Amino acid sequence: MDKQLKDKVLSLAIMAVTALLYFAISSSLLYRDFFIREFGRMSMNISLFLQLLLLVSAVGMFFINAYGYSIFKEARNLLISLALFLYIIAVGIGLILTVNEHIYITDLDRQTAQEMMLLLSISILSTLLIKLFVVRQDLFSKLPLRTLPFLFGGVLLVILLIYRQFYLGSPMGETFVLILLYLLIFANFIGYGYKYLLDGDAISRNLLFVGLIHAVSLTPMMDPVEMYQHTVSLSFRAISLFVLLNTFYRHLFTSYLKEVETMSEQRDIYTQSLQEVVEEKTQDLLEANRILEGEIDSAKRLQQSLLPPAEVVFSGASFVSRNIPCEKLSGDFFDIYTIDKNKVGMYILDVSGHGINAALMNIYSYQYIRSTSPLVKRYLGDKPHRNLSYLYEEFNKMNFPDEMHIVMLIASYDMSLGTLTYSSGGLNTQPLLVRENGEIRLLNSESGFPITKLGDFYVPQYKSVNVQLFKGDRILFYTDGLLDERQGINLTSEDLELILLSTMDQPLSVVDEAIYRQIRPVAGDLVDDVTYFLMQVT
Repeated sequence: MDKQLKDKVLSLAIMAVTALLYFAISSSLLYRDFFIREFGRMSMNISLFLQLLLLVSAVGMFFINAYGYSIFKEARNLLISLALFLYIIAVGIGLILTVNEHIYITDLDRQTAQEMMLLLSISILSTLLIKLFVVRQDLFSKLPLRTLPFLFGGVLLVILLIYRQFYLGSPMGETFVLILLYLLIFANFIGYGYKYLLDGDAISRNLLFVGLIHAVSLTPMMDPVEMYQHTVSLSFRAISLFVLLNTFYRHLFTSYLKEVETMSEQRDIYTQSLQEVVEEKTQDLLEANRILEGEIDSAKRLQQSLLPPAEVVFSGASFVSRNIPCEKLSGDFFDIYTIDKNKVGMYILDVSGHGINAALMNIYSYQYIRSTSPLVKRYLGDKPHRNLSYLYEEFNKMNFPDEMHIVMLIASYDMSLGTLTYSSGGLNTQPLLVRENGEIRLLNSESGFPITKLGDFYVPQYKSVNVQLFKGDRILFYTDGLLDERQGINLTSEDLELILLSTMDQPLSVVDEAIYRQIRPVAGDLVDDVTYFLMQVT
């Protein structure tokens, strides 16, 4: 026989010895005489104290199991709580009966009280039997705690209705109830004894012990109970309930610790899994970011490849330019290109926003203007406003977002005549013209209308303006990022004029360097793109 089985058999033997001890003490005349002699006058108080102790123990076990149900939602806690609820009522009836025998407080007589307590005992034993054989762990697992008072009240109402309908006044009532009671006691003994031998459950063992003590101390329904025997019965019942209360408390504490440990393990598993997922997603994001960065770099190279060289020289004009994006891709763009042997075309534009969308819009503008170069060579070279009108029409045919728009200035320079023809499409800066004699003027014209998605509501009328240029004249074309106060560049239009005047006798590259010197300290922290190009008549 293994150790566990020996321990189980020893526990059952201790229960049997305790039952025999109860019989020995309750039937001993020596102890009876001693009790009457020493405690006879106090027997009433002792009985009340023991019944109160039973009541307190039962209430404590009820709340422990109700609390356990609120945490674990196990049907075991629910049914034991129901059985304890009925037991508390039975103990309360017994307490009222004891007090009523000495101080009249109610019309409840002994016979009625014992009948009700026997019916409650049958209900308690039935509930415990249901718990043992019928209930599965997940039954009632979704029953909210707030519904328990209605459940317990309903069970009590059913018991009272059964008592009133089938028990009162029935000559077979006492015999039937006693037979049913003993059958339920026997069934619970067999069931909980087998369960304890099978799995060694401490709650099953102590429920068996409480049932055994209550069974051996059970008196026939109508027999009067002698005070000494009643006191011994209450003492043994109180001891058994205290043992069960301790078991319930230890089980709740242990179950709670196991629940916390399980939750901690699950949290660790979840944390580890989450960490692995985060690491995996992080690697995916890093890889996606690397790919995106590579694509953006490629787009940047493509965009930069579309820009003209930093220095462009024609037979009658030379240019120096610079583009400084605030992000990798610029929303500013410009181009300087040949129309024919005597004419040079140029434009500068600023697309709303920055980044990829703005860069794609730049490429669209570049491709459109370049694709119309045959028309430009034929008749649009002298009419930049026609370019803007066509661009406005084509822009509105495209499925661009409504908030996207372009502001730009487009111009052509006839080197044989020295005539600059330009038209503004909403560019919010005015190019600076510096004559060789030091005179400064703005290429001031009607600002024109931006290239927007308003073709269904408005068709703008663009105009071209002519200005006569002479050898040595210089023009600075630029976008609004150059003078934006948010940039921290600390340049004003007056500063630009001063730079242009102070470098009149020096190459365009010197002018460019003088302007860029103001930009260089904040070039990495720009909030808007900066683009400009200088033109000199040669």
